[in-house]
Amino acid sequence: MGDAMTEQLPDVDSATLARLLGVSPKIVYDLAKAGVIERGAGRLFDLEDSVQRYCDYLRQQQAAGDGGEG
Repeated sequence: MGDAMTEQLPDVDSATLARLLGVSPKIVYDLAKAGVIERGAGRLFDLEDSVQRYCDYLRQQQAAGDGGEG
């Protein structure tokens, strides 16, 4: 069995990234525009980096109290 942690994940388009994150393609566009995630070569997203950045963004939003019920 190979070491999954060293395996390079593929670059993905915005529709695929949206599906994997559970958001709309417009949200992916908005996140890229805001600098939360970055497009790479060929307008594709580095999957691992994008997921990590999105998780960091969500943690920051939660820590700031955004989206909490009141």
